Amino acid sequence: MKETLKKEGKFKYVIAVLIVILITLISYIGIYVSKNGNYQNIIENYKLSMELEGNRTIILKPDDSKETITKDAEGNTVENPTEEQTQENGYTKEEVPVNSKENLTQENFEKVKEIVKNRLDEYNFEGYFIRQDLDTGNIILELAENDSTDDILSVLNQQGKFEIKDSTSKEVLMDNKMIKKAQVLYNTTTSGTSVYLNIEFTKEGKQKLEQITNDYKKQEEKEQSSQEDQNNETQQNSENTEENKEQKEIVMQIDGQSIITTSFEEPITNGQIQLTVGQASKDTDTLQGYINQARSTATVLTTGNMPVKYTQDTNKYIKANIPSDIIKIACIIALIAVLLVTIYLIVKYKLKGLIGSILAIGYMGVVLLVVRYTNVDISISGIASIIIIAIINYILQVAIIENSNKTGEKADKLLNVFGKYILAVVPVFIISIVFSFQASVLLNSFGMILFWGIILTIIYNLIFGKVLFDKRA
Repeated sequence: MKETLKKEGKFKYVIAVLIVILITLISYIGIYVSKNGNYQNIIENYKLSMELEGNRTIILKPDDSKETITKDAEGNTVENPTEEQTQENGYTKEEVPVNSKENLTQENFEKVKEIVKNRLDEYNFEGYFIRQDLDTGNIILELAENDSTDDILSVLNQQGKFEIKDSTSKEVLMDNKMIKKAQVLYNTTTSGTSVYLNIEFTKEGKQKLEQITNDYKKQEEKEQSSQEDQNNETQQNSENTEENKEQKEIVMQIDGQSIITTSFEEPITNGQIQLTVGQASKDTDTLQGYINQARSTATVLTTGNMPVKYTQDTNKYIKANIPSDIIKIACIIALIAVLLVTIYLIVKYKLKGLIGSILAIGYMGVVLLVVRYTNVDISISGIASIIIIAIINYILQVAIIENSNKTGEKADKLLNVFGKYILAVVPVFIISIVFSFQASVLLNSFGMILFWGIILTIIYNLIFGKVLFDKRA
């Protein structure tokens, strides 16, 4: 019986150690799969704070340039006339400021700042500081340097003026006020994945959209539905009908740039318009490009039109506050510390010390995996938090090892060991929760990593501690 228990104990040792080693390899090295002939790590990257990753400093200022506009004899603005039309109708050209003086108010500056902040939040861009000089209207942004930085800049550089117009008369039929929200949708078929920009309108916009899509239906449908009436018209009315047969179309624009010019098959009654972005594709990079394009447009439409047009004045990269050499030295020191602790555990606790060391390294691998997938920014304070939870985990594991070496009445049950540990870390756990809800990246990073570290210490050691330090083994 004892021999059977010993064999079971050894088997548990081997299985547990192999699982820990596998977790460690996944966390520290990654999982690589072949994509388009290249091997890529599919494990999420760490999110480093601006002090470690560096940041992009952007200054947005009210546009002080001028634009040339064309006016008719009555002073009305004429959009995009040809030279021939200008000469025939006696149109005049004027240079006017992009932003009128009446528009450059502190109230409008504050509105623009709020829209910029909303766009950053709507885009889920993490890691930014924003401030404004209300006298000049200038907005100073510090953005974390990551894969989304250039994409978010294309969002912030847009004024976001949305209009649906009659393509001929240029009459504005709908604008930003009628948009409720915009979002990105997908549809996958055998030919590939299609990306859509879905624009949802307000209650007023829904009614207006239905009216417009009815007025701008394709001419063939209108003719078919009123064929009998046309047959009964007089010759005069027939001539008038011929003149009116020219298809009416709308043009949808953002910041004066046309997105689409179209008429409609049938009235839209659900208050939503879906626009296809690009073409159906199976290529990951191509699809990501379409998604980024649709996501940027959706963010701009959802957050509204800036009352003042801004332009980018400065765009420069600021290096990380902490040189990479110092980070390398810190990593070397950490590795030496891990090696010394491992040697100490092996010398004092022999086989269990070796297994405890493997267990500790595996624990840190689990923590780092969780950090990758919980949107935690790693900052200097976050690194300090990692060191703290490594020490806390070490203390718990030593307590488990020493308890497993005790015999008789001196030995506590494993759950009793955990009970003492939990009572000891309750104050630290409360601090971690408080810090996790702070806006400061330093406090938030410290609190979140400490929170997950304490939770994982309990779960991880309950699973592996019971297996590795079973007295029967």
